[in-house]
Amino acid sequence: MSATGIAAPPTLPTARRIAGIGLATVSGVAVAVQSRINGELGVRLADGIAAAVVSFGLGLLLLLVLLPATPGGQGGRPPAGGAGKRVATPVSVLRRGLGAGPRWSPRGRRPAGSA
Repeated sequence: MSATGIAAPPTLPTARRIAGIGLATVSGVAVAVQSRINGELGVRLADGIAAAVVSFGLGLLLLLVLLPATPGGQGGRPPAGGAGKRVATPVSVLRRGLGAGPRWSPRGRRPAGSA
């Protein structure tokens, strides 16, 4: 802890930092290349919507094939932050997510019917 009582953020080893920078660079180049490929596909098919369907469809197919092959995709690793815990969601919260019900309450009171 520092003198202000706030913990310093953890530092990453140099090898992980370099790997992260490399991965970010490769990802940026891949996005640019994919954009160019999608544009060319749209020109060759003469239909942008068909090109988008082909592009997204192939991406989905790739994920469906590769995801079960990874330990995380097989359920071998629990979700971070306790996200795997089952918690009942009140109906009022679900309604608010759909745009129904109050989003805020005056004077800090809870809206009627909220949990």
